[in-house]
Amino acid sequence: ISSSLNSGSVTISTTSPSTNNPSTGGFESGTDGDITVNSAISKNSGPDSTLTLKAHRHIKVASGASITSEFNKLNLVLWANQDGAADGRIEIGNSVTTLTNITTNGGGIWMGGGSGSTTWTPYSGASAITVGNGYALSTSGSTLSSSNQSNGISLLATRINTAGGNVALYGDSETSLQVNDGIRMQYDATPTSATQINAGAGKIYVDGKTASGGTYNFGLDIKGTTLTSTSTAADAITLKGSSNTTGNDQAVVAGNTTITAS
Repeated sequence: ISSSLNSGSVTISTTSPSTNNPSTGGFESGTDGDITVNSAISKNSGPDSTLTLKAHRHIKVASGASITSEFNKLNLVLWANQDGAADGRIEIGNSVTTLTNITTNGGGIWMGGGSGSTTWTPYSGASAITVGNGYALSTSGSTLSSSNQSNGISLLATRINTAGGNVALYGDSETSLQVNDGIRMQYDATPTSATQINAGAGKIYVDGKTASGGTYNFGLDIKGTTLTSTSTAADAITLKGSSNTTGNDQAVVAGNTTITAS
C-alpha cells in the first residue's frame, strides 16, 4: 500500500461473501468483509493522493498502526458498511498505552459509511473526492477495547493531525450493550494517551447519533480529548449529537476535554 500511494491514489474494497460454505451450512461470517490495518502505512514520495478503505463491514486500525504522509498531501477515507449490510463500524486503537497516529500533511480525513456516495472537499481549494453518503453503523458485536460497548466510530489514544486538512466523522450505534455511542472519543486518565484531533486551518465536523437500548447511549461521547482548529470560519468546529433513547443525552463532552477554535 505504501509504495502504491507514492505513485497515486489507492482504493481497497471488500464485499460480502458470494458463495455458501458447506461446512457451516450458510454464508461465511466472522471477519468477512472487514478491513484491518495491523501495520504502519506511510507515504514518503510522489504526488498528492487519496487512500480509500471501503469495507463491507468493519474497519479497524490497531494501536500503533499509524497512517502518515511525509511528502505531499494524503487524503484518508474510511468507508464502512459500504453496501448497506446494516453493520459496519470504525475502530481506531485498542489500547490506552499505545498511540495511533494519523498524519496527512494537509490532506483531509473522512470517516463514515453508506451504500451510496457523495462528494466532499478534503481541504480548502481542493477538488472534491468521493465518500460515503451515510454513517459508520454498529448494530452488533463489541469494540476492540471493550466487550461491553459498541460504537459507530471509536477513537482510543488516537492522534490525528491534518495540518490544514478537513476532518469529518459520521457515526451511528444501534446496539443493546452497556455503552452504545454514535461516536466515542475515549477518555483516559493519562494525558499522554488522550485522543487529539488537530486540523490546523482545516475544519472539524463530528456527527454522531444513537438509537440504542443499552444503559449509556449518547450521540457523542467525548472525554479526555483535545479538538483544535485555527480556521477563522464560524463553523471551524461543529459537534452534532442526537439520541432517541429516553434518559440519555444527545452529546456528552467532559473529562478534561479541550475544544479550541480561532
